[in-house]
Amino acid sequence: MSSDAGENFFLSSHWLRACEQSWKGQWQFEKIKICDSSGDLGLALLGFGTQTRHKILKSRLIAINQSTDADFDEVAIELNGFFASDKARFSESFDYLLRDLAERPDWDELRFSGLIDTRSHEAQSLAAKHGLKVRIAGRRPTYSVNLESIRQEYAGNYLATRSANTRQQLRRSLRALEKQFGETRLTAASCTTEALEWFNEIAPLHRARWPSDVKPTQFDNPKFVAFHETLINSSFESGSIDLLRLESGGVAIAYLYNLKFNGHISFYLSGIDYGLARDFHPGMLAHWLAIERYLSDGEDVYDFLMGQNQYKERLSTDRAEMIDLVFWRPKLTLDLEDFLRRVRQRVYRHFVKNKAGNHNRNVLSSSGSGNQ
Repeated sequence: MSSDAGENFFLSSHWLRACEQSWKGQWQFEKIKICDSSGDLGLALLGFGTQTRHKILKSRLIAINQSTDADFDEVAIELNGFFASDKARFSESFDYLLRDLAERPDWDELRFSGLIDTRSHEAQSLAAKHGLKVRIAGRRPTYSVNLESIRQEYAGNYLATRSANTRQQLRRSLRALEKQFGETRLTAASCTTEALEWFNEIAPLHRARWPSDVKPTQFDNPKFVAFHETLINSSFESGSIDLLRLESGGVAIAYLYNLKFNGHISFYLSGIDYGLARDFHPGMLAHWLAIERYLSDGEDVYDFLMGQNQYKERLSTDRAEMIDLVFWRPKLTLDLEDFLRRVRQRVYRHFVKNKAGNHNRNVLSSSGSGNQ
Protein backbone atom coordinates (compact mmCIF):
# COMPACT_ATOMS: atom_id res chain seq x y z
CA MET A 1 0.00 0.00 0.00
CA SER A 2 1.41 3.39 -0.99
CA SER A 3 2.11 6.04 1.65
CA ASP A 4 2.91 8.84 -0.78
CA ALA A 5 1.85 12.41 -0.01
CA GLY A 6 -1.36 13.57 -1.66
CA GLU A 7 -5.02 12.67 -1.58
CA ASN A 8 -5.35 10.14 -4.41
CA PHE A 9 -3.25 8.47 -7.10
CA PHE A 10 -4.05 11.13 -9.71
CA LEU A 11 -2.62 13.77 -7.35
CA SER A 12 0.36 11.71 -6.24
CA SER A 13 4.03 12.06 -7.18
CA HIS A 14 3.56 8.97 -9.40
CA TRP A 15 1.08 10.72 -11.70
CA LEU A 16 2.91 14.07 -11.53
CA ARG A 17 6.23 12.48 -12.48
CA ALA A 18 4.69 10.59 -15.43
CA CYS A 19 3.04 13.78 -16.72
CA GLU A 20 6.26 15.77 -16.51
CA GLN A 21 8.27 13.06 -18.26
CA SER A 22 5.65 12.58 -21.00
CA TRP A 23 5.07 16.27 -21.69
CA LYS A 24 8.70 17.41 -21.54
CA GLY A 25 9.86 18.66 -24.92
CA GLN A 26 6.44 18.04 -26.46
CA TRP A 27 4.11 20.45 -24.69
CA GLN A 28 4.21 23.84 -23.01
CA PHE A 29 3.54 23.58 -19.29
CA GLU A 30 4.58 24.99 -15.94
CA LYS A 31 4.75 23.40 -12.51
CA ILE A 32 3.76 26.03 -10.01
CA LYS A 33 3.84 26.09 -6.24
CA ILE A 34 0.73 27.45 -4.52
CA CYS A 35 1.48 29.25 -1.27
CA ASP A 36 -0.19 31.32 1.39
CA SER A 37 1.39 33.32 4.21
CA SER A 38 1.94 30.16 6.27
CA GLY A 39 3.71 28.18 3.56
CA ASP A 40 3.05 25.76 0.73
CA LEU A 41 -0.52 24.67 -0.07
CA GLY A 42 0.24 22.40 -3.00
CA LEU A 43 1.41 22.08 -6.57
CA ALA A 44 -0.29 22.28 -9.95
CA LEU A 45 0.72 21.56 -13.52
CA LEU A 46 -0.55 24.22 -15.88
CA GLY A 47 -0.83 23.23 -19.52
CA PHE A 48 -0.97 26.04 -22.11
CA GLY A 49 -2.56 25.99 -25.53
CA THR A 50 -4.62 27.92 -28.05
CA GLN A 51 -7.90 26.72 -29.49
CA THR A 52 -9.84 27.99 -32.50
CA ARG A 53 -13.58 27.33 -32.38
CA HIS A 54 -16.21 28.03 -35.04
CA LYS A 55 -13.29 28.80 -37.40
CA ILE A 56 -12.94 32.38 -36.10
CA LEU A 57 -12.97 32.37 -32.28
CA LYS A 58 -9.49 32.01 -30.82
CA SER A 59 -9.01 31.37 -27.13
CA ARG A 60 -5.85 31.04 -25.05
CA LEU A 61 -6.26 28.14 -22.65
CA ILE A 62 -4.79 27.05 -19.36
CA ALA A 63 -5.66 23.58 -18.07
CA ILE A 64 -5.06 22.51 -14.49
CA ASN A 65 -3.14 19.21 -14.44
CA GLN A 66 -3.87 18.67 -18.13
CA SER A 67 -2.04 19.69 -21.29
CA THR A 68 -4.89 21.04 -23.54
CA ASP A 69 -3.59 18.61 -26.22
CA ALA A 70 -6.32 16.06 -27.03
CA ASP A 71 -3.87 13.18 -27.46
CA PHE A 72 -2.11 13.79 -24.15
CA ASP A 73 -5.40 14.43 -22.38
CA GLU A 74 -6.83 11.07 -23.43
CA VAL A 75 -4.86 10.08 -20.34
CA ALA A 76 -7.83 11.45 -18.43
CA ILE A 77 -7.25 12.80 -14.95
CA GLU A 78 -10.00 12.14 -12.43
CA LEU A 79 -10.48 13.14 -8.80
CA ASN A 80 -8.62 16.32 -9.73
CA GLY A 81 -7.28 18.87 -7.29
CA PHE A 82 -3.73 19.79 -6.27
CA PHE A 83 -0.59 17.71 -5.88
CA ALA A 84 0.99 17.31 -2.44
CA SER A 85 -1.99 19.01 -0.84
CA ASP A 86 -4.35 18.36 2.05
CA LYS A 87 -7.81 17.72 0.59
CA ALA A 88 -9.34 19.88 3.33
CA ARG A 89 -7.47 22.85 1.88
CA PHE A 90 -8.73 22.56 -1.70
CA SER A 91 -10.68 25.83 -1.53
CA GLU A 92 -7.69 27.72 -0.13
CA SER A 93 -5.42 26.29 -2.81
CA PHE A 94 -7.78 27.19 -5.65
CA ASP A 95 -8.38 30.64 -4.20
CA TYR A 96 -4.64 31.40 -4.14
CA LEU A 97 -4.17 29.94 -7.61
CA LEU A 98 -6.87 32.24 -8.98
CA ARG A 99 -5.18 35.20 -7.30
CA ASP A 100 -1.91 34.30 -9.03
CA LEU A 101 -3.59 33.78 -12.40
CA ALA A 102 -5.39 37.12 -12.13
CA GLU A 103 -1.97 38.78 -12.53
CA ARG A 104 -1.25 36.93 -15.77
CA PRO A 105 -2.38 38.39 -19.11
CA ASP A 106 -1.67 35.23 -21.15
CA TRP A 107 -4.98 33.37 -20.87
CA ASP A 108 -8.68 33.67 -21.65
CA GLU A 109 -10.08 30.35 -20.39
CA LEU A 110 -9.19 28.04 -17.50
CA ARG A 111 -10.09 24.34 -17.58
CA PHE A 112 -10.48 22.26 -14.45
CA SER A 113 -11.63 18.77 -15.41
CA GLY A 114 -12.40 15.61 -13.44
CA LEU A 115 -13.67 17.26 -10.25
CA ILE A 116 -15.88 15.32 -7.89
CA ASP A 117 -19.28 17.03 -7.60
CA THR A 118 -18.82 18.56 -4.12
CA ARG A 119 -15.46 20.01 -5.13
CA SER A 120 -16.99 21.39 -8.34
CA HIS A 121 -19.44 23.45 -6.28
CA GLU A 122 -16.56 24.94 -4.26
CA ALA A 123 -14.61 25.78 -7.43
CA GLN A 124 -17.57 27.50 -9.07
CA SER A 125 -18.23 29.66 -6.01
CA LEU A 126 -14.61 30.74 -5.77
CA ALA A 127 -14.37 31.53 -9.48
CA ALA A 128 -17.46 33.73 -9.25
CA LYS A 129 -15.84 35.58 -6.34
CA HIS A 130 -12.87 36.31 -8.62
CA GLY A 131 -15.12 37.65 -11.38
CA LEU A 132 -14.84 34.65 -13.68
CA LYS A 133 -17.70 33.13 -15.61
CA VAL A 134 -18.23 29.39 -15.65
CA ARG A 135 -19.88 26.61 -17.55
CA ILE A 136 -20.09 22.87 -16.98
CA ALA A 137 -18.35 21.26 -19.97
CA GLY A 138 -19.20 17.70 -18.99
CA ARG A 139 -20.61 15.55 -16.23
CA ARG A 140 -20.33 11.80 -15.87
CA PRO A 141 -21.34 9.38 -13.13
CA THR A 142 -18.66 7.68 -11.07
CA TYR A 143 -19.11 4.46 -9.10
CA SER A 144 -17.22 2.82 -6.24
CA VAL A 145 -17.34 0.06 -3.64
CA ASN A 146 -16.83 1.09 -0.01
CA LEU A 147 -14.73 -1.84 1.21
CA GLU A 148 -14.31 -0.52 4.75
CA SER A 149 -18.07 -0.14 5.13
CA ILE A 150 -18.55 -3.73 3.94
CA ARG A 151 -16.16 -4.93 6.64
CA GLN A 152 -17.96 -3.00 9.33
CA GLU A 153 -21.57 -3.55 8.30
CA TYR A 154 -21.46 -6.93 6.52
CA ALA A 155 -18.50 -8.64 8.24
CA GLY A 156 -16.59 -8.44 4.96
CA ASN A 157 -19.26 -10.28 2.95
CA TYR A 158 -19.35 -8.30 -0.30
CA LEU A 159 -21.97 -10.46 -2.02
CA ALA A 160 -24.38 -9.75 0.85
CA THR A 161 -24.52 -6.14 -0.43
CA ARG A 162 -25.60 -7.19 -3.92
CA SER A 163 -29.03 -8.16 -5.24
CA ALA A 164 -30.04 -11.81 -5.30
CA ASN A 165 -29.92 -11.73 -9.10
CA THR A 166 -26.35 -10.37 -9.19
CA ARG A 167 -25.16 -12.88 -6.59
CA GLN A 168 -26.69 -15.73 -8.55
CA GLN A 169 -25.26 -14.55 -11.86
CA LEU A 170 -21.71 -14.20 -10.49
CA ARG A 171 -21.71 -17.60 -8.84
CA ARG A 172 -23.29 -19.30 -11.83
CA SER A 173 -20.84 -17.67 -14.25
CA LEU A 174 -17.85 -18.75 -12.15
CA ARG A 175 -19.09 -22.36 -12.00
CA ALA A 176 -19.75 -22.42 -15.74
CA LEU A 177 -16.35 -20.91 -16.57
CA GLU A 178 -14.55 -23.49 -14.44
CA LYS A 179 -16.59 -26.30 -15.97
CA GLN A 180 -15.61 -25.11 -19.45
CA PHE A 181 -11.93 -24.27 -18.92
CA GLY A 182 -10.80 -25.38 -15.46
CA GLU A 183 -9.73 -23.76 -12.19
CA THR A 184 -10.25 -19.98 -12.19
CA ARG A 185 -7.97 -17.57 -10.33
CA LEU A 186 -6.97 -13.92 -10.29
CA THR A 187 -3.22 -13.35 -10.32
CA ALA A 188 -1.10 -10.20 -10.09
CA ALA A 189 1.91 -9.28 -12.20
CA SER A 190 5.00 -9.96 -10.12
CA CYS A 191 7.46 -7.45 -11.58
CA THR A 192 7.67 -4.39 -13.82
CA THR A 193 8.56 -6.44 -16.88
CA GLU A 194 5.55 -8.70 -16.44
CA ALA A 195 3.29 -5.72 -15.75
CA LEU A 196 4.36 -4.09 -19.02
CA GLU A 197 3.82 -7.36 -20.89
CA TRP A 198 0.28 -7.66 -19.50
CA PHE A 199 -0.44 -4.01 -20.27
CA ASN A 200 0.54 -4.62 -23.89
CA GLU A 201 -1.61 -7.76 -23.98
CA ILE A 202 -4.63 -5.55 -23.20
CA ALA A 203 -4.19 -3.64 -26.48
CA PRO A 204 -5.49 -6.31 -28.94
CA LEU A 205 -8.42 -7.04 -26.62
CA HIS A 206 -9.32 -3.34 -26.67
CA ARG A 207 -9.10 -3.24 -30.44
CA ALA A 208 -11.27 -6.34 -30.77
CA ARG A 209 -13.87 -4.80 -28.49
CA TRP A 210 -13.84 -1.38 -30.18
CA PRO A 211 -12.64 -1.77 -33.80
CA SER A 212 -10.43 1.15 -34.83
CA ASP A 213 -12.25 1.52 -38.15
CA VAL A 214 -15.25 2.69 -36.10
CA LYS A 215 -13.36 4.77 -33.55
CA PRO A 216 -9.65 4.66 -32.61
CA THR A 217 -9.03 3.10 -29.21
CA GLN A 218 -6.80 4.54 -26.51
CA PHE A 219 -4.16 2.02 -27.57
CA ASP A 220 -4.08 3.58 -31.04
CA ASN A 221 -2.84 6.79 -29.41
CA PRO A 222 0.97 6.56 -28.99
CA LYS A 223 0.97 9.34 -26.37
CA PHE A 224 -1.50 7.39 -24.24
CA VAL A 225 0.57 4.21 -24.49
CA ALA A 226 3.85 6.02 -23.79
CA PHE A 227 2.40 7.72 -20.71
CA HIS A 228 1.28 4.44 -19.13
CA GLU A 229 4.49 2.65 -19.97
CA THR A 230 6.31 5.49 -18.21
CA LEU A 231 3.92 5.28 -15.26
CA ILE A 232 4.31 1.51 -14.89
CA ASN A 233 8.09 1.69 -15.27
CA SER A 234 8.43 4.35 -12.58
CA SER A 235 5.75 3.24 -10.10
CA PHE A 236 5.16 -0.50 -10.21
CA GLU A 237 7.97 -1.49 -7.86
CA SER A 238 6.60 0.83 -5.16
CA GLY A 239 3.40 -1.26 -5.03
CA SER A 240 1.32 1.57 -6.49
CA ILE A 241 0.10 -0.26 -9.58
CA ASP A 242 -1.68 -3.59 -9.98
CA LEU A 243 -1.92 -5.49 -13.24
CA LEU A 244 -4.34 -8.36 -12.56
CA ARG A 245 -5.11 -11.29 -14.84
CA LEU A 246 -8.14 -13.57 -14.65
CA GLU A 247 -7.15 -17.06 -15.75
CA SER A 248 -9.25 -20.17 -16.16
CA GLY A 249 -7.50 -23.47 -16.81
CA GLY A 250 -4.33 -21.47 -17.51
CA VAL A 251 -6.09 -19.44 -20.22
CA ALA A 252 -6.10 -15.61 -19.89
CA ILE A 253 -9.71 -14.38 -19.81
CA ALA A 254 -9.42 -10.77 -18.62
CA TYR A 255 -6.96 -8.13 -17.40
CA LEU A 256 -7.49 -5.25 -14.95
CA TYR A 257 -5.15 -2.26 -14.72
CA ASN A 258 -5.56 -0.66 -11.28
CA LEU A 259 -3.91 2.29 -9.53
CA LYS A 260 -3.28 1.97 -5.77
CA PHE A 261 -2.96 4.81 -3.30
CA ASN A 262 -3.33 4.76 0.49
CA GLY A 263 -6.19 2.24 0.51
CA HIS A 264 -7.94 3.71 -2.55
CA ILE A 265 -7.91 1.39 -5.56
CA SER A 266 -8.78 3.06 -8.87
CA PHE A 267 -9.77 0.77 -11.74
CA TYR A 268 -8.34 2.47 -14.82
CA LEU A 269 -8.98 0.09 -17.73
CA SER A 270 -9.49 -3.54 -18.64
CA GLY A 271 -8.94 -6.00 -21.44
CA ILE A 272 -11.56 -8.74 -21.83
CA ASP A 273 -11.44 -11.70 -24.20
CA TYR A 274 -15.11 -11.60 -25.19
CA GLY A 275 -14.49 -13.89 -28.14
CA LEU A 276 -13.42 -16.64 -25.75
CA ALA A 277 -15.61 -16.07 -22.71
CA ARG A 278 -18.49 -13.70 -23.54
CA ASP A 279 -21.15 -16.03 -22.11
CA PHE A 280 -19.43 -16.14 -18.71
CA HIS A 281 -19.55 -12.36 -17.93
CA PRO A 282 -15.73 -12.25 -17.64
CA GLY A 283 -15.53 -8.54 -16.85
CA MET A 284 -17.92 -8.78 -13.92
CA LEU A 285 -16.15 -11.90 -12.68
CA ALA A 286 -12.75 -10.17 -12.80
CA HIS A 287 -14.05 -7.18 -10.83
CA TRP A 288 -15.80 -9.41 -8.28
CA LEU A 289 -12.62 -11.38 -7.60
CA ALA A 290 -10.59 -8.15 -7.47
CA ILE A 291 -13.01 -6.69 -4.92
CA GLU A 292 -12.69 -9.83 -2.79
CA ARG A 293 -8.89 -9.63 -3.09
CA TYR A 294 -8.77 -6.01 -1.95
CA LEU A 295 -11.22 -6.70 0.88
CA SER A 296 -8.81 -9.35 2.17
CA ASP A 297 -5.84 -7.00 1.73
CA GLY A 298 -7.45 -4.35 3.95
CA GLU A 299 -7.95 -1.69 1.27
CA ASP A 300 -10.66 0.97 1.79
CA VAL A 301 -12.26 1.71 -1.59
CA TYR A 302 -12.53 0.04 -4.99
CA ASP A 303 -13.24 2.90 -7.37
CA PHE A 304 -14.63 2.21 -10.85
CA LEU A 305 -14.02 5.88 -11.74
CA MET A 306 -16.18 7.74 -14.23
CA GLY A 307 -18.36 6.33 -16.96
CA GLN A 308 -21.81 4.80 -16.91
CA ASN A 309 -21.85 1.04 -17.40
CA GLN A 310 -24.36 -1.51 -16.26
CA TYR A 311 -21.73 -3.64 -14.54
CA LYS A 312 -20.58 -0.64 -12.48
CA GLU A 313 -24.12 0.00 -11.31
CA ARG A 314 -24.59 -3.65 -10.38
CA LEU A 315 -21.30 -4.03 -8.51
CA SER A 316 -20.93 -0.65 -6.77
CA THR A 317 -22.18 0.55 -3.39
CA ASP A 318 -21.69 4.30 -3.97
CA ARG A 319 -22.32 6.78 -6.78
CA ALA A 320 -21.24 10.38 -7.39
CA GLU A 321 -20.56 12.68 -10.34
CA MET A 322 -17.35 13.79 -12.01
CA ILE A 323 -17.59 17.26 -13.50
CA ASP A 324 -15.50 19.22 -16.03
CA LEU A 325 -15.50 22.99 -15.61
CA VAL A 326 -14.43 25.85 -17.89
CA PHE A 327 -13.92 29.34 -16.43
CA TRP A 328 -13.33 32.43 -18.53
CA ARG A 329 -12.55 36.07 -18.13
CA PRO A 330 -15.38 38.35 -19.28
CA LYS A 331 -14.79 38.88 -22.98
CA LEU A 332 -17.32 39.83 -25.65
CA THR A 333 -16.61 36.91 -28.00
CA LEU A 334 -16.61 34.29 -25.21
CA ASP A 335 -19.72 35.77 -23.60
CA LEU A 336 -21.52 35.73 -26.96
CA GLU A 337 -20.46 32.13 -27.58
CA ASP A 338 -21.81 31.11 -24.19
CA PHE A 339 -25.11 32.93 -24.81
CA LEU A 340 -25.57 31.18 -28.16
CA ARG A 341 -24.65 27.85 -26.58
CA ARG A 342 -27.33 28.28 -23.90
CA VAL A 343 -29.92 29.29 -26.51
CA ARG A 344 -29.12 26.18 -28.53
CA GLN A 345 -29.43 24.00 -25.43
CA ARG A 346 -32.82 25.49 -24.55
CA VAL A 347 -34.09 24.96 -28.09
CA TYR A 348 -32.82 21.39 -28.07
CA ARG A 349 -34.44 20.63 -24.70
CA HIS A 350 -37.71 22.18 -25.90
CA PHE A 351 -37.61 20.12 -29.09
CA VAL A 352 -36.88 16.88 -27.23
CA LYS A 353 -39.58 17.60 -24.64
CA ASN A 354 -42.19 18.32 -27.33
CA LYS A 355 -41.15 15.27 -29.32
CA ALA A 356 -41.51 13.06 -26.25
CA GLY A 357 -44.89 14.61 -25.46
CA ASN A 358 -46.17 14.05 -28.98
CA HIS A 359 -44.94 10.47 -28.90
CA ASN A 360 -46.76 9.80 -25.62
CA ARG A 361 -49.98 11.33 -26.96
CA ASN A 362 -49.75 9.21 -30.09
CA VAL A 363 -49.24 6.08 -28.02
CA LEU A 364 -52.27 6.88 -25.86
CA SER A 365 -54.35 7.69 -28.92
CA SER A 366 -53.49 4.44 -30.70
CA SER A 367 -53.92 2.26 -27.60
CA GLY A 368 -57.35 3.67 -26.75
CA SER A 369 -58.97 3.75 -23.31
CA GLY A 370 -60.99 1.23 -21.38
CA ASN A 371 -63.55 3.93 -20.58
CA GLN A 372 -64.47 4.59 -24.19
